[in-house]
Amino acid sequence: MTMTFITTFVDMIRLLDVEFDMMVDCIANGTIPALDGVAELNISVDPERAAELRRLGRPSSRAGWCGHVWPNLQSVNAIASGSFASSVLLFLGPNAAIHALVSGATEGDVVWPYNPPHLNEFKLTDGASIEFLDISKDDSISSLVQVWEVEVGRRYEVVVTTQDGLWRYRLGDVVEISGFDPTDGIPVIQFVERRNTTIDDRCLPVTIGFFVELDSDQVSDLALAPERVLDELVRSNKNVAWAIARNVFRKPNIRVVRPGTFSGFRQLKLNEGCNSLGQIKVPVVLPKAVYVTWFSAQVVQEL
Repeated sequence: MTMTFITTFVDMIRLLDVEFDMMVDCIANGTIPALDGVAELNISVDPERAAELRRLGRPSSRAGWCGHVWPNLQSVNAIASGSFASSVLLFLGPNAAIHALVSGATEGDVVWPYNPPHLNEFKLTDGASIEFLDISKDDSISSLVQVWEVEVGRRYEVVVTTQDGLWRYRLGDVVEISGFDPTDGIPVIQFVERRNTTIDDRCLPVTIGFFVELDSDQVSDLALAPERVLDELVRSNKNVAWAIARNVFRKPNIRVVRPGTFSGFRQLKLNEGCNSLGQIKVPVVLPKAVYVTWFSAQVVQEL
């Protein structure tokens, strides 16, 4: 199964979940009803398949649902990375994997998947001149290091110079050097976070605010989520513990939004003029205040 972004797969699974009863009825009856101006269609009648799907239930009712419905599914080939992609694995089951066969950035070719089944391993490309800004030092030219100067385990912000006119352009992505390709010595990186993330400044001290859409109504220990996120932030960034000790940072805020919010945001972007829903991604950091306001209006619970 191949698509451009893994979000297309998520859209498909969500639609199957919402319209599960209608889908099963269509398979049982051999008829797809007219929808949004599309004429009624006839398909092969398969009551046995419909009964099997009813026994399995909708996608949200069973872990590894795709593996049960499509036992021959081995991989979903799509651009995917990070925690979002990892959450999709819950639907795929143990016998299928996500293969990130390509990677792209608006600014140019910066990285390429190093080991496709490993969703957060990338190798630098030769599509741009790449430098690294040591995030443990001041934001100055003297803190820039070249590709051959990076150290395993250290974190840097990616800085690119491209043939299309970008000159020492800061991407805002923080990466960690995980190693080097033994065939040519090119660094292999893992993405860690975005710099200058959107903060929740509704009260002081400020913190990082998260909008979260749950994939199930039954989530255990939900109230503990802010504390666990804080523990992870402290583990991954020593500056967080420093800021908490000085009362300039507080426990992260998590706002749970209603089901379908992220799909609705992508539809909003489509209405703004984007050409293809399959090409639209929800950004890790919301770039506009109007988007923060839009998401805030969808909040059903705050932790």
